[in-house]
Amino acid sequence: QGERQAAIASYRRALELSPDNPKLREYLDYLEQRPDPVLDRYDLGEDEIERRLADRPAPGAFPEAAAVFLLDDMVTHVFADGSSKNRVRQAYLILNERGQREFSRFRVPSMSSFFLETAETIQPDGTRQEPTSVAPGVIHFPALQPGSVIYVAYRYDASPPTWMQEHFAMSFRFQGSWPVRHSRWVLALPRQRQLQVYRHGDGIEERSESLGEDRVLIFAARDVPMIPDEPMSPPQRALAAAVFVSTIPSWDVLARWQNSLIRDQFEIDAAIREKTRELCADLTEPLDKVRAVFEFVSRDIRYLDHDTGIFGKKPNKAVEVFGNRFGDCKDKATLMIAMLREVGIRAAYAAIRTRPRGPVFWEVPDAQTDHIITYIPAQAGIPHDLFVDGTSRFGHVAWLPDADQGVEALVLEGDGFRRVRTPELPPEASSLVSDLRWSLQGEDALMAEGTEEWRGWFAAMHRSGLNVEGRRREELARELGQRFPGARVPEASFEHLDDQAPVARASYRMEVPGRVRREGADSRVNLIWPANLTRGLAVLERRRLPLSFAGRFEFQTRVVLALPQGASVKSLPEARQIESPDLMYSLRCTAAAGEVRCERFLSLRSREVPPERYPEFRELCRRIDQAESQDVVFSARR
Repeated sequence: QGERQAAIASYRRALELSPDNPKLREYLDYLEQRPDPVLDRYDLGEDEIERRLADRPAPGAFPEAAAVFLLDDMVTHVFADGSSKNRVRQAYLILNERGQREFSRFRVPSMSSFFLETAETIQPDGTRQEPTSVAPGVIHFPALQPGSVIYVAYRYDASPPTWMQEHFAMSFRFQGSWPVRHSRWVLALPRQRQLQVYRHGDGIEERSESLGEDRVLIFAARDVPMIPDEPMSPPQRALAAAVFVSTIPSWDVLARWQNSLIRDQFEIDAAIREKTRELCADLTEPLDKVRAVFEFVSRDIRYLDHDTGIFGKKPNKAVEVFGNRFGDCKDKATLMIAMLREVGIRAAYAAIRTRPRGPVFWEVPDAQTDHIITYIPAQAGIPHDLFVDGTSRFGHVAWLPDADQGVEALVLEGDGFRRVRTPELPPEASSLVSDLRWSLQGEDALMAEGTEEWRGWFAAMHRSGLNVEGRRREELARELGQRFPGARVPEASFEHLDDQAPVARASYRMEVPGRVRREGADSRVNLIWPANLTRGLAVLERRRLPLSFAGRFEFQTRVVLALPQGASVKSLPEARQIESPDLMYSLRCTAAAGEVRCERFLSLRSREVPPERYPEFRELCRRIDQAESQDVVFSARR
């Protein structure tokens, strides 16, 4: 104990000499467990906590939920340097076995300043149990059962950000995967600090008051419904009631800071100049030069994520990325921009938030983006703006990955910025074109000579999935076996799997035993592999949330069946034609000159189907599935 006090005295003296050292102050506060006026003033009292723990919903009130958030309370005290102290109190009521599984390992912050004040399980009979173990970042609770309540209280300190020091940005979500009974966020910061606040969603109350030199904002919500657990829904960030705050005054300030980080990173050396000349030798068109540089950066510079500290925002220098032959998205964009500028093509850094992560809330200036790509504005030889993703190892230069499409990019130029929307590529940019020529083999088997052409997402997916040359035929057989159960693929050849051409191709021979079904003198066969749209896109009978698609696509399928000599066609699948804002579909089969020909066209045209249009969409999927279940029926040879 004497050594501890001596150490504390030394730390105090060091903090007097270096008052702007936040980590030292945090550690000293942790050792001394100093009281904080904000955390103490706005902490919940024991009686109030017990009332919240006892305020439980009626049995069966939330049949879809695994648990109910009885209490979600956080007090945050922000200091002038951007650091903060935080106290959190949370209580969950377990409703069923799924809740038992999900909450037996309770996640908490794992930083060194984490201090656990309380952790217990209150069983239905009122007994209280301590956790079985507490490890960094997780608390293990014993013997949870329906009716158990988990109650946790802890504190932690957060250092100033490594980027834009002395600024503070944070969000608090009032809505999520469980119903919430009581939720509150108390945020205190120096009165003179400018604060941008954005409330997203409904039901959040806000009030403000003063405590000493601090301005205190209190956000609260009660009885917040859970976000339904529906497949293929928008990200929760886009749906949840939440508060976002930032002390950054404007996007101009943020852009100036980000530009200061990247300004000197585009310098190149003789090695990059030589490689750029080699890549662009004999190329005269700017678009061809863009393609050559893109293919080098995306394939030859290995992706390696090292998003820590300031290097989570600042890219490495182009010469380092080129020399190391690896880098993350920022590094790849930096090298690509440097090489393009070397051949006279203007290009810029573009920060985006990818679609699966939800939208950027422009009301609050903050580093909300999670990915960096390259922006190439329209210029001589480049008729329209381009966005190019250097991490797209298997894609064509003109195909922007689906996660990058239709989002607003923060394009950094000089000291400023522009907001530029990335393109949404049409369905035909990601297409699968299949040609099959079937012939009968024995009584019930079909043999096919087939080809496939893959564009966009399909090309990238197949280049990735068929990346191991020695296993390509095996992997293709597995995919075709999902379309045609029991299929065998004795032969297959491929084109453009090892480059980034616009189209990749496969040619193969396939045998499908049992595909033909005999019914007396007739034979029945389904020539089209089913898209199974209801199962794949519209499995729910109704939706409360929009149906959100990862990307748009197009199928074109052409099938020819050579009939046995003398056979006659008794019935063909009924023709179908469907056109809606979401789907376009056609199926047409004809018989002539001893052959049956079927052509199918399917295009997913929308990115999202709102709940009110979902019943119509599901019915269209059902009609398409029904159309594709129809057989060709032909008689045995005379």
